[in-house]
Amino acid sequence: MSKLFIVLSLLTFSGCFSEKNSQAEVRNLEKASNSEDGRILRLKRVEDIPEYAKLSLESRYALVIGNNNYQNFTTLKNAVNDATDIGKKLEKIGFKVFKVLNGNRDEMNRKIQQFSNLLKKSGGVGMVFYAGHGLEMAGKNYLVPTDSNVKDKFDIPEENVALNTVLARLDEAGNRLNILVLDACRNDPVADGDFRETFGNGGLALPPSASGTYIAYSADIGQVAEDGKGRNGTFTKNLLENLDKEGIPLNKVFQLTRKAVEKDTDGDQSPASYDKTTGDFYFVLPKGKTLNVGSSGSNSDSTVNLKDDARTKFRVTINPSPVDAEISLESGKYYTKGTHKILVSKDGYYSKNIDLNLLEDTVLNVTLKKSHFSLIINSYPADSRIKFEKIDFKNGMKLKEGIYNFKVLKDGYLSKSGEIDLKKDTVLNIELLTKSGEKTSSIKTDLVWNGQ
Repeated sequence: MSKLFIVLSLLTFSGCFSEKNSQAEVRNLEKASNSEDGRILRLKRVEDIPEYAKLSLESRYALVIGNNNYQNFTTLKNAVNDATDIGKKLEKIGFKVFKVLNGNRDEMNRKIQQFSNLLKKSGGVGMVFYAGHGLEMAGKNYLVPTDSNVKDKFDIPEENVALNTVLARLDEAGNRLNILVLDACRNDPVADGDFRETFGNGGLALPPSASGTYIAYSADIGQVAEDGKGRNGTFTKNLLENLDKEGIPLNKVFQLTRKAVEKDTDGDQSPASYDKTTGDFYFVLPKGKTLNVGSSGSNSDSTVNLKDDARTKFRVTINPSPVDAEISLESGKYYTKGTHKILVSKDGYYSKNIDLNLLEDTVLNVTLKKSHFSLIINSYPADSRIKFEKIDFKNGMKLKEGIYNFKVLKDGYLSKSGEIDLKKDTVLNIELLTKSGEKTSSIKTDLVWNGQ
């Protein structure tokens, strides 16, 4: 069984569900929503607290939902495990977690509304995690409760929980940041093949725009997510491995997760993210210094000096961009104080040499600048020859940033020559005129040169 979709909005549902457990969770939510958070009140009164320190003071709440036991849909294996394990991980890193396991439509709607009310009163960060079946119809996405009974496409809005409603509830709360993650099984959600036309071929539609919200899908638009071979689905398994890494920004956590999922599935599943946030967020704040090391547009060197006299070993975390850049020093390990040489490199990018004088726990965010860009020239007629000075040019090849002179020619046509200042991946459409000055196609050319 494949996972249908995942949305992350600081809301997590997990664990086995019973009426007793449900009532206890509802009471906990009501109690939390009626209380004042002293940390938040202090933060509001102290306007000169540094921005970085504020992140460690704000409240964190999560609602996790996991549905396995469907009455009219295919039973899932890992959704409850996924929600349960995400909930436990979030609790360890400072979230107050509320859970719904095997929830029906009324239970899911009630808990989502109560969660929104809690965020409205307490502020801070909210996260919603959903694991279970999901549906898409007419460009809108739906979370499927365990009692959903869909007989045709017109039942979908009435029998399920609209993603738009979840996002509207979170937006209404007015808190600083929300995270919504969807890990949902979308491959043959019903065992009866007669409904296949109703449910389509799998995958979710683009989510609506939601200001202040980070949305993560377990698979790209139209893709089906894998349910996994072990305790967790492929997406959740890799998210769990990255969720509590120290000093990793929110978007980087999901970039690392995407890279791991693509590797595990040989590229068949590629998680998608949609970022409408404006502030910073770390699941685990960096304990030491965080430094941003940018590239100057050439292979370059940097020297970084930090100090903490009480210890002899310190942790170094390196977050490269692009995320698959090679790093000569293993990230996340402890190293002895002193100078360490670090090389961050990737084909097609300017490398970065860093001399790190390590005297404190350190997080390095290293950004590399592209050095090579692809160039495609579509010529008309298609069999025209393309000649570059001092380069054996092949369409699509990557060339180093710079200025290039070239010519497009063919017997019986007026040739064209030009110069390009290559600073980004580029596609050019170039049409040759016959010697009598006639066009050979109706294509729109990007550049115009005089025939030579």
